[in-house]
Amino acid sequence: MEKLFEIFSPNIVSALGWTLVHSLWQGILLSLIYAISLNFIKSSEKKYFLGISLLFLQIIFSTITYFSVYESASNI
Repeated sequence: MEKLFEIFSPNIVSALGWTLVHSLWQGILLSLIYAISLNFIKSSEKKYFLGISLLFLQIIFSTITYFSVYESASNI
């Protein structure tokens, strides 16, 4: 862990850690949305599109979380 602090600033390491923590509940929420939506969608093409869209949303949410956590850590 100390090597990480030697390579990156503490703000970056903290932001990455909190992003990982937040990505867990965000991923669970998106998985629940997907599981519930599967009951209403019959077309396999629409299920595939929804799955890919939610994976893309996971990347967007994690990126937004990282920058918001990094910004708040930099202001302290």
